[in-house]
Amino acid sequence: MSISDNCSNSPCCSYPGQDEDIISIIPLDIYKDNRGRSTSLCMDKNDQQYVYVSSPQLVGHIVAYGRTAGLSSEQVCTVMEHYDADVYISDGLYHSERADIRKRMTQHYRSAEVYFLAALQSQRALTEHECATQKSDTVEDKSVCHIIANVTVQCMLNHMTLQFIMGSNAASNAMTALHGAQARFAISEQRLLATCHTLNDKQATTADLQGGSGRAQAGVSPELEARWGSYDEKYAQLHKAAAPVMAGLAQQAAAIARMRGIGRAIIEEEPVTAGYGEKCNFSSSESEKAKKIHKRNLMARDVNLAFGNTPNMASILRQKAHKDANHRGEGDIEAGGNWKTQKRKRANSAPCGGQKGIPNDLSLAKQTRLKAYINFMRNTADSVGNLRLGSSVGNGLVGAGFDMPLTHDLKPTKQGEHLLKALQAYGLSELTIAEKKTDGGSPYTTGIFSTDKDGKRLASSRQIESVPEIFLDGFKLAR
Repeated sequence: MSISDNCSNSPCCSYPGQDEDIISIIPLDIYKDNRGRSTSLCMDKNDQQYVYVSSPQLVGHIVAYGRTAGLSSEQVCTVMEHYDADVYISDGLYHSERADIRKRMTQHYRSAEVYFLAALQSQRALTEHECATQKSDTVEDKSVCHIIANVTVQCMLNHMTLQFIMGSNAASNAMTALHGAQARFAISEQRLLATCHTLNDKQATTADLQGGSGRAQAGVSPELEARWGSYDEKYAQLHKAAAPVMAGLAQQAAAIARMRGIGRAIIEEEPVTAGYGEKCNFSSSESEKAKKIHKRNLMARDVNLAFGNTPNMASILRQKAHKDANHRGEGDIEAGGNWKTQKRKRANSAPCGGQKGIPNDLSLAKQTRLKAYINFMRNTADSVGNLRLGSSVGNGLVGAGFDMPLTHDLKPTKQGEHLLKALQAYGLSELTIAEKKTDGGSPYTTGIFSTDKDGKRLASSRQIESVPEIFLDGFKLAR
């Protein structure tokens, strides 16, 4: 059972339309890991020193972990089954490749000019490398650097996918008991009302069912008192049966809120024409706020599609598949063939198989989930709101750590502070504590920052002192 099955009108599960703010609905204290520890992190106010790394040096702690860190092999299999990881995906920009949620899906722009122009349109200072690319075609030690590591966002997405699945399963498994409790409560309520009517007890009105106040003073009959006792018992059983269902729904809501929270933070740091904005035909009359709302809704849609939190998904996909099959046409049997051969050819040529070229609902759903998964990563973690040009040496040493963009005097930028707060609020606590882990597999190290031997936080980019004045009328990001 998913959120959309039980609360289709809830802001956390609807499609793009109005701006639904699940972050304001779900309190932060709901984001707990299995050990009950909150993911909201406390920063050490006495340790805010950063060092800009542009040449090799000794380090004290390098954050390095994979995209399934913290997940068991069984849990990884569950997530892979959810997305049907053997499906081939092509976004029209790169060669088709086997999508694997355990591996990196590189989707960011390679062109240095994109980051130069995005910085200017966002009205932030250029990094030294962004400025240098406009003066020379050959800039040494240049790299596209993620502020929040790509692996961090993808690992979050894998964890939250599993959490959503677990919440959905828990709610579904508890629904049988809930339905039984609802039926017993309804019977008890009907018997109570019937008894009230039979005894013509004016003191026991329907209003008493809401609170039951004043029953003891009403002087009700023993028969009616017995009905009240049964009613109270069934009401308590109903609440007990509803608890695991609500807990499962809360798990799903928290998973959605985490990913939407990190996505919204990145969208706020990019030009409106970047990321999800590339596919939007904004009108000139739309305000900046309206454009950002539209982009946030597209991001929310991808989160819902990836998790499978969509109403009537199977029916919608089935209708689309039939329409596509009818548009293609099945044709007649080729000369020299037989109906069994033709049927096998049509099934093999269809996405994920299926009779007469029509894939089954489950296969279609998995393809849709995986495409949304990839689209979310492309337009958040690999979007210009989370990227800038920096040192390739520094980028390598930072690893999976948070790569704070620095001002020319080595202070955190407003963009960096905003994204760090988002990571603090929505990141996975088990990945933000600086320690070495194995989890039964290869060793890896977690934490927020990679540091040098003196404990200073490593950063791979530094801004120049001022932004050159460049005329940007009509500028639009393009590949």
